[in-house]
Amino acid sequence: MYGDLGLRPSTDLDLVVRKEQASRAIDILRGSHYEPDFPITDKSSGRYVRQFIELPFSCSERHTRIDLHWGLLDHFLFNPTPEQLWSNPQVVSLDGLLVKTLSVENTLWYLCVHAAKHDWLILQWLVDIAELLRRRPDVDWDRVFCRRVVGASSS
Repeated sequence: MYGDLGLRPSTDLDLVVRKEQASRAIDILRGSHYEPDFPITDKSSGRYVRQFIELPFSCSERHTRIDLHWGLLDHFLFNPTPEQLWSNPQVVSLDGLLVKTLSVENTLWYLCVHAAKHDWLILQWLVDIAELLRRRPDVDWDRVFCRRVVGASSS
């Protein structure tokens, strides 16, 4: 979004995966020396994934935090379905590794929903949206504004 990961100050990294990939992502993070912020066993991780939408991880040797998300909001009317969230994905290069990510429209939606979830407490979240729009003027605004969300009435 900023063109260089080092340009955006952050305390954690939000990773969004499909729900069916969450258990594998948990295993990968654990194999990379990240530990959940509270005890969770291999046996209970499947149940946890079914019941919740995210799991925070820390890595003391790297002094980093990762919030693993497989959903955005759990008690809000405008919670996108996985099909909506992962529609029209794009591929980006992170340090030479090709990674599938959300479309620019869904990234915009995610940033707005994430900030709203936390009552827009941090100005940086607004800056993230502004920077996304500056770097990606090709946003399909019809896709953004015409999105139908779970529980929303049609107009």
